[in-house]
Amino acid sequence: MVEGDKVECQGNYYWVKAVIKIPSREPLLLLKGTGEDACIEVPAPQCKKVEVW
Repeated sequence: MVEGDKVECQGNYYWVKAVIKIPSREPLLLLKGTGEDACIEVPAPQCKKVEVW
C-alpha cells in the first residue's frame, strides 16, 4: 500500500497518508478518515485496499 490508496479497515474507509516502516515489525499505515482531521495509525495487515468507494 502507498500514500493516496483508499483502504478499508474494520468497516471504515480511509485514505493512506503515509506508510511507516519499522525495522523488524510490520508496517503501520497512517490513515485519514473521509470526514475527520485526525489521523490514526493502524497495522497494515488490518486494512485492505479498495478500488472504489
